[in-house]
Amino acid sequence: MYRFNISAPGKVSLYGDFIKGSNLTCVAASLNMRTRLSFASLPPRVVPKESIQLNFSSIDLQIKIPLNSLLLYFFNKNFNRQRPLFEIYNQVKNYVQMLSGCSGNYDPSNLQHRLSLEAFFSLLIVIAYEQNINITSSFIVKVLTELPFGYGLASSSSFVVCLTACFWRWSLLQKGIVPYEFPPDDLLRIAIYASYCDEKIYNNTMCPIDIFVTIKGGITVYENNAMLKTYQHFPNIKILLVYSIDNGNIDKNREINLENRPDLKSVLDSINNLSRTSIDVFEKMKNDTVNVNVELDTFPESYYAELAELTRMNQGLLKVLNVSHKNADLICALAQEHFLQGKMTNSTDDYILILLPPDIAMDYLDKFINVLESRDFVAVKTTLCGKWAGVGIE
Repeated sequence: MYRFNISAPGKVSLYGDFIKGSNLTCVAASLNMRTRLSFASLPPRVVPKESIQLNFSSIDLQIKIPLNSLLLYFFNKNFNRQRPLFEIYNQVKNYVQMLSGCSGNYDPSNLQHRLSLEAFFSLLIVIAYEQNINITSSFIVKVLTELPFGYGLASSSSFVVCLTACFWRWSLLQKGIVPYEFPPDDLLRIAIYASYCDEKIYNNTMCPIDIFVTIKGGITVYENNAMLKTYQHFPNIKILLVYSIDNGNIDKNREINLENRPDLKSVLDSINNLSRTSIDVFEKMKNDTVNVNVELDTFPESYYAELAELTRMNQGLLKVLNVSHKNADLICALAQEHFLQGKMTNSTDDYILILLPPDIAMDYLDKFINVLESRDFVAVKTTLCGKWAGVGIE
């Protein structure tokens, strides 16, 4: 019998936002709004009928699947450890279509329900085949996330990373290996499995970067969806995350066509330079932390003004590109009235990141949150980075 918990963060864009058709240098950070998974396997014959129980409460999905159906479908007549991944994926899609009659509330017409089950069984079968997981009795998997779905905060990546880390650890435990954190080689294998699943099932165009940030945590610098540099175990950065859409009347179709707008090149160059300037600041912050040989809970106060100014400039440039909208502009203006700076978490979604001073007074912050809530904007206090910011065993 095994019991353990896994968690993984989300992701936000800090500077140099990803924009289709551009080749910007971008800076992303792990977001400490986490997906949490609990796993429990039961000894054989504890229950009358062995089953797989899934509870994905964030999407209101509960289902109890007879274990025998899984074993018959994947481990008897169809068992083939050398089967190509795309064949396993197609086989899983067919299997998931058959689960509508199982106990629970699975709704095949609910896209989140269906994709979550496809991700779950794709990862389970692939890892079971390759890592020899022996599935002989009931097990229970529960997943809860703080990340909203579909808003560019890497919710799908966080979900598949948790699933992959769960099945990977299960395989290790069956081999007598009891890790309390994942070594680099394990993280690489988790990244490979999770990347295929996130790209294949969720069609995530930012898959490599989203997966890397949710696994490693900290700050990642990338260009054209390829990683250039990372800062792990980076000090906590306090932020306020604000949902900017309070009704259905906001035009979200704000994608720009760079081929038809050559005049925007100077704006993109400015965003690129801003991103590179932020990297210089992070380098100095990291060096200062190493030089004093201490682990900081929050980043040094002396760097806040530089990062806040870069945040203000980045949002201003997004506004020039016409990828912002009136609610985003209003939230950033309200932040400036309270001597704070905010920006969109990327160029196409609906969340605003407001950078907070490390020593901000909580009563002052609460008053600002009340101002936002009076305008029907929902705000959440959270952090970026931190010492244990990536995927982990809890």
